[in-house]
Amino acid sequence: RTVVMDAGIATEGNLAFLRERKWQYIVVNRGSHIFKPEDLHDMTVIRHDEKGETQVEVKRCQQAGETLLLCRSKGRVAKETGMRSRQETNFLDRLEYYRQGLSQKGHTKNYAKILEMIGRLREKYPGASKIYDVEVIPGKHTPGKVVQVENIIWKRRPGREQDEIWDGCYVLKTNRLDLGDREIWETYTMLTRIESAFRSLKASLGLRPNFHQKELRADAHLFISVLAYHILHIVEWKLRKRGDHRRWETIKQILSTHQRMTLEFQEKKHQQIEQCFIRLCSKPDVDQKMIYHSLGIRDMPLPRKQFIGL
Repeated sequence: RTVVMDAGIATEGNLAFLRERKWQYIVVNRGSHIFKPEDLHDMTVIRHDEKGETQVEVKRCQQAGETLLLCRSKGRVAKETGMRSRQETNFLDRLEYYRQGLSQKGHTKNYAKILEMIGRLREKYPGASKIYDVEVIPGKHTPGKVVQVENIIWKRRPGREQDEIWDGCYVLKTNRLDLGDREIWETYTMLTRIESAFRSLKASLGLRPNFHQKELRADAHLFISVLAYHILHIVEWKLRKRGDHRRWETIKQILSTHQRMTLEFQEKKHQQIEQCFIRLCSKPDVDQKMIYHSLGIRDMPLPRKQFIGL
């Protein structure tokens, strides 16, 4: 068994707990790491997309009985770059709005208030806040009057480009020395699949929120979610073996249009009107058939049935 944890709970205390019991683990390394910028130019590709383009590349290092694996994901690079770009744009737009307001009637010019507003702006956009130094220049102080702001200036901090080259990168740490680079990465990414699965299950099974007050009932409530996950995992695992790496939310959406229907109509027999019903399945489309065939089940799980109502 291997314990997999993200950076939020992969503290030194928790790792010491695992080592003391000689448990195996794969976690996200917290804090600084031993990799250098030049290591980004000497990475091994472990995953391609359908077009053959690089999706994930890694660099391996051994240290004190552990393996450190520097991972860089193309999708994560785009995500982090986009998030920082949006934060930076919004941060600068708001600073410019504050500065222009200094010369306009009805806008805040109070020195203490401006400092408070910029402080809140830094809290709202922490990523951009790390990139820029902001200086609020007060005007001349007149006794008995509130200090007004003369100008707001900002400049980009030097050397931030060195931090940006690590966009999309994270370091995995494990004591599973028997695993290869791809196996370590794929085992860790199971965590994201599990989180995604439980988000979907808690919504579709009505398992959230939990209104139970007694522990026994709450345990039963959670047990349903765990039991459902095992079924979900088997479905995803069988599909992955056939090369289909779609997640449960996507599979569920594709299969949602294949339904069991009831047709109701009236039929005249022997001078009497009878209420008749037909139960049948809709015809599956190509995508649905591929999923069924990968799982080894029939396209039409239930036969057509006709019966007369009472």
